[in-house]
Amino acid sequence: SAPRRTGGRPPAAGACVGHEAAMSDLFEGYQTDLRDVFETLEARIAKVSRVKGDAKRKEVKRANEELEEAAELIESMELSAKSLGNRKFEKRVAHAERELEQLRERLAEAEQALGSAAERDALFEGAATSDLAVSSLDQRERVAAATKELRDTGDIVRDAMRTAKDAEAMGVDTLGELHTQRERMQSSRAKLGDINDNLGRAQRIMRGIHRRVMTNKLITLFIALILVGGIGAIVYFAFIAPNIGGGGGGGGGGGG
Repeated sequence: SAPRRTGGRPPAAGACVGHEAAMSDLFEGYQTDLRDVFETLEARIAKVSRVKGDAKRKEVKRANEELEEAAELIESMELSAKSLGNRKFEKRVAHAERELEQLRERLAEAEQALGSAAERDALFEGAATSDLAVSSLDQRERVAAATKELRDTGDIVRDAMRTAKDAEAMGVDTLGELHTQRERMQSSRAKLGDINDNLGRAQRIMRGIHRRVMTNKLITLFIALILVGGIGAIVYFAFIAPNIGGGGGGGGGGGG
């Protein structure tokens, strides 16, 4: 016999609510991490505008890495928001994207800044000599090569993150499909319980009908026996008994 359904929230509905709560917590965690990255970027961009030379290149490289990390977190937030279908979360994602774009622009401005007035004067004075001009050209070429290498690395990282996001999206879709299949299984179990109950009631009804049929047969047989006995009694007293009496009287007359 299949188990009967009990009251309260269906298991499938409880599992769905648990999934939404887990995805909401995941979104909030992503947003907290993103806020930390943004604060770090704010400080680093301010530092980029103050330093120069190798120190500046190192800070710019780190800032670009943190920008990529922030973009990754925003993509994760967007995926979670779409999975939940929550408009409030989607607005938060759009706001985070705007903040990220503003930080990119500020980093580009800080990267182009020449620093203090003394640094600018030194640069202009050194540009008067050909040796320094060649050195500056070489330095610009090295910076351009390093920037190109950094961009290529960023492209590779973005491709890897995109692949990871696709895999995560597939995982979310698979999880949703599993939840749907679980709901169907719970519904099938409930239907089987109803069918089992209906079969039990049908069996009880059939047994009751069988008992009534047997009772009616016994009553009919009893009535038939009474009728046969009554008919036999009528025939006996109407035809057989008078003949027996008449035969006895005729025998007595003959002896006289």
